[in-house]
Amino acid sequence: MPDLRQAVRLLGERGDNDRLLGLLTALAEPLLSHGLGEEAADDIERTTAAPGMGGVPAAEALMSVGCWALNRGETERAERVLDRATELTVGEPGAAARVSGLTGELLRRRGEMDTAATWLESAIKELDTLDDPYGAALARRSLALVRVARGDATAEEPLQRALNELPGRPAGAPGQAGRAVPLIRADLLIALGRVRRELGRTREAYDTVREAMRLLLTVGGPADVAEALETVATVAGAEAADEQRAVARCLAAAEALRRRYGLISDDLTAVRTLDQRLREGMDSAALRQLRAEAQQSGLRDALIVGLFARPPVTREVAPRAAEWLTPRQREIALLVADGLTNRQIARQLSISEWTVVNHLRVVMQKLECTSRVHVVRAMQGAVP
Repeated sequence: MPDLRQAVRLLGERGDNDRLLGLLTALAEPLLSHGLGEEAADDIERTTAAPGMGGVPAAEALMSVGCWALNRGETERAERVLDRATELTVGEPGAAARVSGLTGELLRRRGEMDTAATWLESAIKELDTLDDPYGAALARRSLALVRVARGDATAEEPLQRALNELPGRPAGAPGQAGRAVPLIRADLLIALGRVRRELGRTREAYDTVREAMRLLLTVGGPADVAEALETVATVAGAEAADEQRAVARCLAAAEALRRRYGLISDDLTAVRTLDQRLREGMDSAALRQLRAEAQQSGLRDALIVGLFARPPVTREVAPRAAEWLTPRQREIALLVADGLTNRQIARQLSISEWTVVNHLRVVMQKLECTSRVHVVRAMQGAVP
């Protein structure tokens, strides 16, 4: 990477901003993998702020910064660069629609599901009209996750369409914001695994995310690998001691990657629920040892750990389990069953969103649920 940093400096000194942005955008994943993501993001913001800068290349570069910021939980920075990208894409409908799609993802991560759905559906309609399967695929990924968060049984449909319509290209061919097509496909498969998990199809979810992990062996970056590891951990078998150890290794590897690269999880409720189960069922010294071992793992080694996780054994949730809930827990579970988001529940009950998350985690443990959809089904079975 020293040669790359030198090239960036030389292009900057020469004022060759278009080539500089193209280089930084194309190499976004390798830069992140080498711990240079923040430097690259700063370079892009600085360059696009220069007098006379504009157009689609600058907007695409800012979108790569937006993706990086979202993966770090820096939503204010993501909003800033996407606002700037919107300004730069006036008169460029394709690029503007891609920016709108990523803005929808920002809104989803903030928990603003209704607004996110509106942005995403509009972006998808425009991208389909313009025949941009790459931008449409990523917008459909976000829309599917919005739908499943709202308990929508049609959540899988956008992902299936995106996978069917994504063209095959040689590895490394650019998709949206410089992302390789196999990486876009892997992102779609990971999201499909999450959706299938939430819909109660755990074995399908397990097989789907493993397919994504095999793609990531050649093209994966830290954020994608960590998400894949967390997803496979939440759907893998974890009954026997050796299965629990394999799942704990997955979570430890994902946690190590997130700490190393400053990334946050987009699947916190499921991950925290699983982590609590492991803490209750495993020796604390063994868990510490697994975390220590994970600190040394590279991306490929971490993926191989995930591929060793065992398939799940599906169990039915007993409707009477709802009787074990406290009044507050039951109240929150019923609001989840009504389709409210954590933020909406917090507002309705005048409590913090974090308190809702904590209560919901306990609810999922008591009901032996792995997702919000499972909570909905359990409560529907418990309430006449």
